[in-house]
Amino acid sequence: MAHLFVIGALIFATFHPEVLKERSRPGYLMPFFCLQVFDFCLSCLTVVGYFSYAPNIKDWFRQQGLGCYPGMDSILRMDGEWLMLLCLLVLVLFLSLKAYLIGVVWACYKYLQLRNLNRSVVREYTVDPDTEMLLPPKYEDAIKAPVDSSPPPPPYTN
Repeated sequence: MAHLFVIGALIFATFHPEVLKERSRPGYLMPFFCLQVFDFCLSCLTVVGYFSYAPNIKDWFRQQGLGCYPGMDSILRMDGEWLMLLCLLVLVLFLSLKAYLIGVVWACYKYLQLRNLNRSVVREYTVDPDTEMLLPPKYEDAIKAPVDSSPPPPPYTN
């Protein structure tokens, strides 16, 4: 219940009108990141707890009342080693998804940090004389240049 309260408070804080004015602050992502890391650590401990029941996985499914769900009877008829491998695969995929989402939030945090850093940098461009001749003329110089009054080229005929 406390987990849902924290998530709700973070979502409310994210969409609060004062926060929307300054949306691109990377510090606002840190509570989500910390929550995800904490949740990942708890999930890892939970997976370790599930594997402590590994020798009796079928009995553990029956004790949890999972035998009455549709399709569980075919899963419980599987060989114990294959069932353990299936559970391992599902839990590893679950932890991989959580780790991927942690990486997404971290990448967004780094992107916002770099974006704010680049926003505050003043860039001055210098052109050396060798490459200045390759640039188009400045607008003021182009306006002041005399207009060439040579006649247009002759029309093409077939």
